[in-house]
Amino acid sequence: MMGIGYGMMGGGGFSLLIFLVVIVAAFFLFNSYNRNNHQRKNPQEINNYKSTNQAAEMARERYAKGEISKAELNEILDTLNRRG
Repeated sequence: MMGIGYGMMGGGGFSLLIFLVVIVAAFFLFNSYNRNNHQRKNPQEINNYKSTNQAAEMARERYAKGEISKAELNEILDTLNRRG
C-alpha cells in the first residue's frame, strides 16, 4: 500500500522543482537562440556593405588609372564611409 501523503516522488515539492528546472532551461535556450540571431546581419545590411565595398574599390581603380585626383578619391571614400 502506498499510503496517504505526497506519494513516491515527494509530492508538490519535487513537481515544483522539476517545473522550475524546465522553466530555467527554456529561458537559457531562448536567450541563446536570441543572442545568435542578433549577431547575424540582415540581408539589407549585407547588400549595403557589398555595394559600398564595390564602390570604394571602383574609386580606387579610377584613382590608380589617373581618372580622379587624390582629393576626389578621399571625398568619395568619406562619403561612402558616412553612408555605409
